[in-house]
Formats: sequence, structure tokens, C-alpha cells
Amino acid sequence: TIAALAVGLAQRAFDEYMEVVVEGKKTAGKQLIEYDRTKAKIAEMSMEINAARDMTFHAAWLKTHFDAEPNNSDLLRDYVIASNGAKLKSSLVAQKACDYLIKTWGASSVVKENSAMKHYLDSWLYYFGEAVPEVLENTVAHMEEKKYRARKGL
Repeated sequence: TIAALAVGLAQRAFDEYMEVVVEGKKTAGKQLIEYDRTKAKIAEMSMEINAARDMTFHAAWLKTHFDAEPNNSDLLRDYVIASNGAKLKSSLVAQKACDYLIKTWGASSVVKENSAMKHYLDSWLYYFGEAVPEVLENTVAHMEEKKYRARKGL
């Protein structure tokens, strides 16, 4: 759920970013979309959001399989790895998308009430929403170690 919420927030921030760079702000008489750096950010965010969305779908898929076989320790391990990874990736992508949106709006995103700042603050809730990120990372590392040891017979 946290991963799905974070992906949704990232997509919303990205959509608002696109609105600003395509239709809104101009610099030196050019729309922001005309600059290579803006295009690079768009490509990066598109790929990152899609990757986070795919990781979230994969974790959900594993969850449905684990629910059907709750005693399958291999499925549990794979589900824990996928879900923790999806939470981390999605929350980091949401933060990055919100950061780009805030930087595009500039001071107006901070000075006056603006959706960009609300999105940015929400992204931090998703980052810490399930557990401290270091705990999620340690869990993924521990499960990967168990997976490796099981595969090698150690």
C-alpha cells in the first residue's frame, strides 16, 4: 500500500511538473520544455516512476501467491524482498519527483500555499510510512543473504 501510494504521488508530481514545463514557466523567452536539462529530467522521472510501478505490481503479485500458499517460506522471502524494495524505491522516486516540481516552481512553492510543497511533505510520510528506511534495507539484505545461503546449501 505504501509503495502504491508513493507511486501515485510521484505520478501526480510528475504530471504537475509536465504542466509547468510545457505550458507554464518561461526562461529567456523559451518554455522550459525546450531545454535539454528539462528533457533529461522528464526522461529520468518517466523511467523511475515506471520502474517503481513495476516493482509495486511485482510485490502485489507475490503477495497474492503467498496468500494462496502461506506456508511457503520461499514465497514469503521473495515477497518480503519485493515489497520492501518497492516501498523504498517508490518513496525515493516520489521524493525526487516532488523535489523537481518544487525546484521548477521556485520560491512560490515555499512562500505561498502550493500543491508542490504539500506533495513534497507527503513524500516524506511515505519514506518513513512503513518503517525507517534502514530497517527496510537491512531486511532486504538479510533475506537476500538467506536466499543465497539456501541456494548454495550453506
